[in-house]
Amino acid sequence: MPRISSLYLCMYVCSLVTESLTMAPVRPGHNVTINCSLSTENIYWYVQQPGMAPLAVLRSFADVSHEAIYFNDFKGKFVLQTHGRLLIQNVTRQDCMVFYCAVTSNESLVFSNGIKLNIDDMCPERQLSTFSLFIASVVSNCILIITVIVLAKKLSPHRYKPVRKLEPVRDEALYSVVQIPGQGNETNTTKLITSTYAVLQHP
Repeated sequence: MPRISSLYLCMYVCSLVTESLTMAPVRPGHNVTINCSLSTENIYWYVQQPGMAPLAVLRSFADVSHEAIYFNDFKGKFVLQTHGRLLIQNVTRQDCMVFYCAVTSNESLVFSNGIKLNIDDMCPERQLSTFSLFIASVVSNCILIITVIVLAKKLSPHRYKPVRKLEPVRDEALYSVVQIPGQGNETNTTKLITSTYAVLQHP
């Protein structure tokens, strides 16, 4: 049961992202706004460049008086708008990236499908999402680690209590000779009757 619980916990924390992408057409030098399909508040935005790990862009809050927090020097390039929408300014070829929004659920992040900018067909054709591969790799590693731990416990040598050595049984026989006078003859001949006794000792 602990093994199953650990596996579910690992897979639950490492939320999987589907591979489907939404294409957002845009022309170079223009601005584009993308929406989050999960929520309009308390949102995280992530961006993933081809062949790179995903990077956090910003985090928004339900309280409108609380300004969004930007990460990785993305402030200025990306701007949070109302209802959790993300504004991408002055689009260039370098913006051929996939964007994800995420929300917290039970202390875990749940990610949306990716939104890929299609800048006048200058971006490379869609490939398998690196973000999906990244998350799948994390889950696979978790499963592998749990499997190794379980196998290591199963293959560990069992400890047995030492068996007490039994002392060999020693059979000792005691012998005695009893002399009984004979009867029936007037002669004083004495008949010797020899009896043998054996005493067994239990261990």
